[in-house]
Amino acid sequence: MIKLIKGLYISLDDRLDKMLKHLETIDGTSGPASEFSANTVKSLYSLKERVKSIMDEGLIGLDEFSQNSLVQYSLINEEFLEIESFRYVPLSRYSTSAEGYFENIIQKIYNEIGSLQSVPFISTTSNSDAYYWAYPKYNMIVLPQDEEKYLLCLPDLYHEIGHLIFHQHGKFLVGDCLRSIRENYAKHTPSIDTGLVREVMDRWESSWLEEFSCDMIAAYLVGPAYAWEHLKVCAIHRGDNNSSKLKLTINHPPNEARMRAVFKMLELTGYSQELEIIKRPWAQYLAIAHKITPTHYETILPDILIELLAQNVLKTCRNITLISYAEQLTNSTMPVSKVINDAWDYNRRFPEGYSKWEKIQIGLL
Repeated sequence: MIKLIKGLYISLDDRLDKMLKHLETIDGTSGPASEFSANTVKSLYSLKERVKSIMDEGLIGLDEFSQNSLVQYSLINEEFLEIESFRYVPLSRYSTSAEGYFENIIQKIYNEIGSLQSVPFISTTSNSDAYYWAYPKYNMIVLPQDEEKYLLCLPDLYHEIGHLIFHQHGKFLVGDCLRSIRENYAKHTPSIDTGLVREVMDRWESSWLEEFSCDMIAAYLVGPAYAWEHLKVCAIHRGDNNSSKLKLTINHPPNEARMRAVFKMLELTGYSQELEIIKRPWAQYLAIAHKITPTHYETILPDILIELLAQNVLKTCRNITLISYAEQLTNSTMPVSKVINDAWDYNRRFPEGYSKWEKIQIGLL
């Protein structure tokens, strides 16, 4: 067992050496990528020093310390795997045509929305199933491979920016909403099973409040395009809510409720005419999808709770001086958000010529 443990430490030390040497060969990083790379190198060197310290102590060669040495290795390896997955792999696949492109886009977006946060590192190491996601711990956003070739999904980039904003300002975005949700459910007991209420409250607290807030932030920042993108996502994932029971095993709220949240923010920010246009295909989609309303659905996700959160998110967005889509249009002749909205408009009106138009717009960006 002692030899096995020694071998594990030596192997990990060798792996760290090779990873550090590989990162030295990566060129072209600048801005957020350069900072992300520097922090990754620091993290790998820190792990290497810990491994060396344990090996130099000589305790891993003693039977009486074998259990402790194995526990220490397990903890270090867990940290190593996280750094490898979320830092090393994205950097090792860095491309100026993909990550470099999005680096320019995200810098531009952060200037346009007036965010005071540091600009995140963007990686295109996700896949179509995992889609877009954010990892606030490392201030990064991950997109699917080849996403630099398309525009229509980019409204979801603003949703992921929302997660980074929520990570810092969540308590202000949520405010007293959780208490109001509890009070609302208390009015409907015992008609709603207390077990269901506990499950739903857990979802609100663990993920729903954040996901709704990020949808609303995205609608605030990129306007109607976010509603069109959400409709597209719903059309792809038709299974949501096709059940008489509310699905509480997922982190995201039901798509129908998410669209109501988006509509409410668009309404509060003055897009009544655009809403009328979007609501028609949304109603048609709901009819085609044959959505079955789960038991107690209207009580669990009433408009009043969504509106309360929307009012709070809107107030917080303004308090932290985020620049809305409408304000971006007055500040710049062609913000990224305008290009994205134009993309959705062109795609709906001239679908046959959209691909050629999109390629030109990406080149201009």
